[in-house]
Amino acid sequence: MFSRDNRLVYATSFFVLVVLVCTTWLAYLKIQSEVKYEYKKSLDTVLQTSHEAIKKWSVDIREDVTRWAEHPNIREFTKEILKLPANRVALTESPIQAALRQEISPFLSHENFYGFFIIGTDNINYASLRDENLGDINLLTGQDGVLEKAWSGGAIFSLPIQSDIPLPGVSGKLRAGEPTMFVGAPIKDESGKNIAILTFRINPTEAFSKIFHRGRIGETGETYAFNENAYLISESRFVDDLRQIGLIAPEQRDILNIMLREPNVNLAGSIKERSLTFMAESALSGGVTYNLEGYNDYRGVPVVGVWLWDEDLNFGIATEVDYSEAYSFLKIFRGVLIIFSAIVAFLIVFLTLVFIVSRRQLDTSQEQINNLLASTAEAIYGVDLEGICTFCNTSCLKMLGYERKEDLLGQNMYKLSHDPHSDEKQHPETEYQIYAAFQTGKSVHCDSEKLWRKDGTSFPVEYWSYPVMHEGKLVGSVVSFLDISERKQIQEALRLSNMELEEKNQRLNEIAVRDGLTGVANRRAFDEHLQAEWNRSLRSGDPISLIMLDIDYFKNYNDCYGHLAGDSCLKRVANILLRKNYTRRPGDLSARYGGEEFAIILSDTDEIAASKIAEQICIDVAKMKIPHEEIPVIEDFNVVTISAGVASMIPHAGDTPDQLIKTADEALYYAKRQGRNRSVSRSDIPE
Repeated sequence: MFSRDNRLVYATSFFVLVVLVCTTWLAYLKIQSEVKYEYKKSLDTVLQTSHEAIKKWSVDIREDVTRWAEHPNIREFTKEILKLPANRVALTESPIQAALRQEISPFLSHENFYGFFIIGTDNINYASLRDENLGDINLLTGQDGVLEKAWSGGAIFSLPIQSDIPLPGVSGKLRAGEPTMFVGAPIKDESGKNIAILTFRINPTEAFSKIFHRGRIGETGETYAFNENAYLISESRFVDDLRQIGLIAPEQRDILNIMLREPNVNLAGSIKERSLTFMAESALSGGVTYNLEGYNDYRGVPVVGVWLWDEDLNFGIATEVDYSEAYSFLKIFRGVLIIFSAIVAFLIVFLTLVFIVSRRQLDTSQEQINNLLASTAEAIYGVDLEGICTFCNTSCLKMLGYERKEDLLGQNMYKLSHDPHSDEKQHPETEYQIYAAFQTGKSVHCDSEKLWRKDGTSFPVEYWSYPVMHEGKLVGSVVSFLDISERKQIQEALRLSNMELEEKNQRLNEIAVRDGLTGVANRRAFDEHLQAEWNRSLRSGDPISLIMLDIDYFKNYNDCYGHLAGDSCLKRVANILLRKNYTRRPGDLSARYGGEEFAIILSDTDEIAASKIAEQICIDVAKMKIPHEEIPVIEDFNVVTISAGVASMIPHAGDTPDQLIKTADEALYYAKRQGRNRSVSRSDIPE
């Protein structure tokens, strides 16, 4: 039978074990929750960055096709070709067909488009880069609402569909059924009536998919898009794996051929026998937008991910990372925690048994304690009330760099392991929590300090210091500690990874507001900045001015010197705007408004000051003396010049920034009519 004291010891030990297990488990759940929360934030950042990038790209490309649909030559050629019979022979042999192809082909090669259509009101192809689809019903009729939106007057952006003609496949050979997509806008006559639709063919594996490539994080992370039928519409990171397991053929693309279903063990089974992935089913049904617990993706691999569905673009975007990679750190930490808990539990049981046995045979018990302490991997030592070492185990000697117990026994542990003899700073003993156990009688746990070895080097530790009582009196403490260098390295690696991801996101945000060719602000940044400055002027009552700039005879310049030279010309003009001190206030902004047109927003600036700046810009551009031999009027010198229109307003309630833009445009066009190479203010225009 157990004595009363023994029963009390056993009960206490059992209680401590239960507390240890519960505390350890709660600590693990807390850390697991924090790791998942931080990882979700990282995935959300990647997803939102990709989403904003694809939205900006779709807006930019629709603006491009809208400008071409408004081109006078395109309008006139379209009116002529629509008069022809809607059959392939008549449309192919028409000289208007050749003229349209000649007009549009330079733009196709410049923008990496693969073809075009001019679609009549009967949805028949009246013009195309290829003869074989002339006179046919346009394949976009198969996408609900796409052409209807264009006929309603809006620019359209189609999702990838199977091409109506053979296109280059994976090997470069022409293959039927290759994916293609289109961007389009209505062509209007002089009265504003929609008479046709102009569309350009886009290769989904180029700009569309490459935007999602930037969302490939780590070794297994990927960002991809999918349509309402749960088919992949952007390239997969694992296309080689998909071919290897037989989900797609060797010459087959993954776009439009991979359905977001969980593969069964028998991949030869019917596709109806497989269910949609958790992500696809949730995104298409409007359910949750993330899963951090793990689900199988279209490869059958467990992943974690976040996703969204864009109603305007009518497709979904998902960012996923393999579960094993996402929680690799958590797995390591769990293993360490289990080992640590097992060690502590073992020590509790061991110390309990030792205490019971010591009451019977004190000498034998002491020898057993020393032997067991020497066999454990955890470093342990004891100190009295003066901090003098009374015992230590082998692991403690090894971690602190000593060979014999005599080197520690009888020595002050503060001076040996905490006295910072390497950083030349003296800290009082009371600063270290490890000694609070024998100073205050309270147990201490800490993982933010370090210990010093005999050779002067240090290492981070996690330690537990417990007070030692004898007959109700505090006689010292026992300390156990672990070298947590590896854990700290893992935490630092995770921190650096998060910093790198934040830097990449910052760079993507900078790209989103800069014009890729000229380096000045883009149209999106211009619109946002003008609205902000307009609101500020509305509150303060200060004037706001706008200068609209247009390069004179720029189309002639492009036709004469080519688009590369045209791009160089745009860059040099933009450099003038950036280099000169035109925009000095925080509210000023230089931007590319579109094509060869630039704009300058001047905050707290009236028309007189803005006109002086516009005149100086005209002078500075002409001083660059960029040769221009295709000016259709006789000039003293043939160089690139610009025309400028200046408008200034003090906003009032009910006014809009569009009024300022319209006024500046009127002044710009008046400058054009007056002979170009000049600046005109709104007040200069006769009523």
